[in-house]
Amino acid sequence: MHGLEHLRTRAADDGVHVYLFLRAASEAAALTQARAILDGARAPLGAHGYRTAGPHP
Repeated sequence: MHGLEHLRTRAADDGVHVYLFLRAASEAAALTQARAILDGARAPLGAHGYRTAGPHP
């Protein structure tokens, strides 16, 4: 289970920032879940000419 509760997007100069709100037992678990969600999104996004970047602080 990915634990995604909702997400928020915000236009940015370098594209769109996506904020994931996750339900997780710990911060480490939330980071693992977020990575899994983004890993699953990379191929479909790439097929449409988009790319994902690393997390922004």
